[in-house]
Amino acid sequence: MDARRRVLSLATAAVCGAGFALSPPAWAQDAVTTLNDGELSICLYPGFEPIASQDAAGDWHGWDVVFLRDFAASLDLAFLPTPIEPFDGIWRLPGEDICDIAGSGITITEQRQQDSPGTVWSDTYYVTNRAFVARVEDQGQVQGVADFSGHTVIVTQGSTADLDLRRWIARDNVADVTIDYTHNAEDAARRVLDHEAFAYGSGEVTTNYLATLYPGLVTVWPHPYLQADGSTRRERFSFVVRAADDGLAEALNAYIAEHGEDYGKADD
Repeated sequence: MDARRRVLSLATAAVCGAGFALSPPAWAQDAVTTLNDGELSICLYPGFEPIASQDAAGDWHGWDVVFLRDFAASLDLAFLPTPIEPFDGIWRLPGEDICDIAGSGITITEQRQQDSPGTVWSDTYYVTNRAFVARVEDQGQVQGVADFSGHTVIVTQGSTADLDLRRWIARDNVADVTIDYTHNAEDAARRVLDHEAFAYGSGEVTTNYLATLYPGLVTVWPHPYLQADGSTRRERFSFVVRAADDGLAEALNAYIAEHGEDYGKADD
């Protein structure tokens, strides 16, 4: 048998690393392979608080981190996170044998699926809107993309915040918007507070987190994601799985089905 192959026992699957009690799932006796025996390697972008972040000591925090850590524990695999910057293209890495799973609030899009051969995109585990944070005193000035004219707005390059903002600007023919980039949500928030930018765009879960962390900020213009065809919808987060890992995508989807309601609730 392949040295990387893991055969799960019901006893192992009955306990999850951070306190989620598992009933024996249907896939508990199925074989799962990973890049390296006994390990589940995870590509994470550390700049999307509270989804995924890494502190000065190198410790990881965030909702995706906890969820994937507990999933690894349910498989009796060591959780091995790897920081990936920039965010743009992180979804391709499992198909390039860099890691078993890529996470960090990755929105599933048709283009990204086409651009990531050798991967399987998981079922949706979280849904959110697009939004921005601005200074409290500017709250009434932001009702839509037209209000960014004459201002600098920060987003993460290659993110759906970037795509969404550019599409709204093009659709509504808004002039004189300067788009700047960041690799860290908290750094972007501080730049807004320091009047270096007018607003920072991300998922509403991140903007609400930043507005709580920094009382001088507030979430503005929450809205569904503007897709390439002009339609809008709330964003669906998926994990990206290495297709060559036998049974891993199926195991992750089963875990999402059983524990999706716990996402974002466990302490890290």
